Amino acid sequence: MSSIVTSTDPNLETCTSTDPNLETCTMTVGSWSVSYYQFKSDLYALTTQSNVNKKSDLTGLRAWNTGIIRLASWLLGRREVVAGRSAVELGCGVGVLGLLLGGELCAGKVVCTDGRKDVIDIAKMNLRGECNVRAEIMSWEDVEARGRVGKGDVVVGCELLYYETDVKVLVECIESVLEVRDVASQISGGGSVEGIPLLAPPMAVLCHNIRRFEIPAEFVEHCGNNGLKAYAIMGRAEIYDKNSANEEEGEGGDLDFDYYGQAKLWCVVRNEDEGDFLKFIEKSKRGKGEGKEMLLELERWVDEVWDKECGGGENIEDALPAWVGEEED
Repeated sequence: MSSIVTSTDPNLETCTSTDPNLETCTMTVGSWSVSYYQFKSDLYALTTQSNVNKKSDLTGLRAWNTGIIRLASWLLGRREVVAGRSAVELGCGVGVLGLLLGGELCAGKVVCTDGRKDVIDIAKMNLRGECNVRAEIMSWEDVEARGRVGKGDVVVGCELLYYETDVKVLVECIESVLEVRDVASQISGGGSVEGIPLLAPPMAVLCHNIRRFEIPAEFVEHCGNNGLKAYAIMGRAEIYDKNSANEEEGEGGDLDFDYYGQAKLWCVVRNEDEGDFLKFIEKSKRGKGEGKEMLLELERWVDEVWDKECGGGENIEDALPAWVGEEED
């Protein structure tokens, strides 16, 4: 019998659905828990290891817990990013984040998108009980499909940058479906008190493991070309040397790179929204443990963190999660 990893129970057993190719899994993040269908673990392993099916891309048929759990945890701690607002998910896979956005986080409407029909079919099965969530086929480069999907006050995505990603097309898609601030403010009733926005400005939140060294720098470049600004949100383990005497004050600690495999969390906003985004993030940290994460411009993160972590690209394999296998030909 197969098993999956959740945030609370690493040995949670799965059961079989009525479809012989699917299994039912449960993911738990804090107090939120959800059950969903995905492609069977043993069939996935058999198919991906087969020489005949070596080039088959089945990744979207399963939920990849590392990125989903970190992104879900961040959003659950900042519900105002989503509540009552419109959301678009890119590369939705089986629809786990859609269940979170449309259910626990109370988004006004959610559109979950993926480029493959077989993936969307499973997502629709998982999302069928959510009246405010729909799933649609959308390739990132398909301008017509972007128009059908519409814009979101928040755009989310997990594991979009894992390996052979067309970063340019992804960033252009984010820019296209991310809401423009004045429209978002009218729809959501946004405002400010003492200069601090009551609602987060439109933002994309991405969480991913990265397998190709050049991807972060490419992402920064294409964000700049599309009027977007990207930030890395670094967890405590990514910021401080665990033995630093000044750890609690958030000063003086050396960067600790002994956290390989942790999914990277990035936020992307329009250039004109950067100031309000920074104010919102500072506001949202109050009462949530200010010393536990740090915001760093992605361009700086690439130079000061990613390059050191991967040894200038020579040690990229060392910075991968333990479960990542050898690179396929």
